[in-house]
Amino acid sequence: MWLMQFLLLVACCCSACLATVTPMWNLNQVGDYFNGIFRSIVGPFLGLGNATRTS
Repeated sequence: MWLMQFLLLVACCCSACLATVTPMWNLNQVGDYFNGIFRSIVGPFLGLGNATRTS
């Protein structure tokens, strides 16, 4: 009996905590992160580096 009550209390606490947690990064930040990685790795091979932006 007490085990069921304890599990119910733990489930309620976990659901309350998860409902208040906001994501650390939004989708735009994740996209910018992977875009930066892609540009830093693939960019030099394709001539997309900072040296091409001289104007």
